[in-house]
Amino acid sequence: MRWVLAVALLCVSVSFALEPNLLTNGNFEAESDKDGVADGWFAEVHRNEGGEGYFAVDANVKVQGKFCQRIVHTSEKGWVRVSQEGIPAKPNSLYLFRCWVKANCRFLLIVYAFKADGSYDSFVIAQGHGTRDTGHGSGWRLFSGVVKTPTDARAFKVSLVTDSKGEAWFDDAQLLLLERPIYAFVPIISVGTADRLSEKISSGRLEPAPTISLDGDLSEECWQHAEPLTPFLELGTGKVAEPSTVAKVLATQTHLLIAFH
Repeated sequence: MRWVLAVALLCVSVSFALEPNLLTNGNFEAESDKDGVADGWFAEVHRNEGGEGYFAVDANVKVQGKFCQRIVHTSEKGWVRVSQEGIPAKPNSLYLFRCWVKANCRFLLIVYAFKADGSYDSFVIAQGHGTRDTGHGSGWRLFSGVVKTPTDARAFKVSLVTDSKGEAWFDDAQLLLLERPIYAFVPIISVGTADRLSEKISSGRLEPAPTISLDGDLSEECWQHAEPLTPFLELGTGKVAEPSTVAKVLATQTHLLIAFH
């Protein structure tokens, strides 16, 4: 079920900001040594378990920006993954992990919280065999989850994993500390005459404005590029709310448009 709400705005400007991403190069835009793995990440191939594969920073398949991280798993066994470790962690705290995935093989998103004695707690944020398109186009899907660190947590390791034959792409990975509410950027779209709107769209300066209605229709192009806001958390517990909900927000000069399903 999908819903769209139109709320009148008392001001034109809406300002939002993201909490700092604790991952280095989480958008995979930098890759200076040309080894196929984005800077700040490192490759792991579990060959002793039968894993085989290779890596590439892909400019042709991505959600946003110029690149994403691609993993090609050429065997049916073992893990082939990219990881990042040594990320400082605060004890007894809530963190949000989010990552876009496109895959035709089995994949996992895992966050490890390491303790002072070297042991760790594992949090499987998502796993599956392939992805299906959920509105962003080309098979990409956004996965997210909340991690609560143990009382003696010291550091994180994050792994983007494949463990069967096929390909997977990862983009815009984020690890955020939930000390205060998370914010997101809301696109402000202009509404004008058809000729003027067409001119701005063709120049690349404006997305088409959606019809302001309560019909739940999210087929307009501007909705496809609005940031999916998920997950929603239960007040007081920090647990991911059920059923899973995804919201999108746009603004015009006079209205705030909120869609959720």
